[in-house]
Amino acid sequence: MFKSIFDGSDQILYYELFVNAGSFSIDYTKVTSYDGQSLTHVVSVANDQLVNGTIYKFKYRAVNKYGNSDFSDELTVGLGSKPQKPNSVRKVSAESGLTYITLEWDLMQSQGLPITGYILLINDGLGGTDFRNVAGVLFANVNKYTVTNLVTAYNYGFKLVALNFNGESDPSDAAYFRICSSPK
Repeated sequence: MFKSIFDGSDQILYYELFVNAGSFSIDYTKVTSYDGQSLTHVVSVANDQLVNGTIYKFKYRAVNKYGNSDFSDELTVGLGSKPQKPNSVRKVSAESGLTYITLEWDLMQSQGLPITGYILLINDGLGGTDFRNVAGVLFANVNKYTVTNLVTAYNYGFKLVALNFNGESDPSDAAYFRICSSPK
């Protein structure tokens, strides 16, 4: 147990762990599955009545014979996994030309935590294996994007990444498209 020699405080007897009701709630309840002694604790849907797909905030405090410490900073946790790997992007031929291409993709369905956006990746068009972000982070309801300033006759590769609170999905399989016009 910890005893401070600098501030005159007494030995910590135990800790208390609290969780909010989810999302932006300011109501906290004590996590009864926590033993008060361990420095780590695993909360679960079954033991702590948490709901998969919800974002929670946790905080704790120390208790000694004189009372409670101030609460710690909050830790925000999304209860769920990262998004699944998206399907490959598709070319919208009617909206593509000699120096630009319009791509579309399927909007991802939430597998717990909601999808918060997409990242569209592009390679150099010359067979390179490095892909870079071409559009920043696209909103979760966006499923089409036009990439401009491309070189005619280059064969560009595109990948898509989905995002949620817990991070990025694996990138989709690469889809390759040669930048050109339709034959006449």
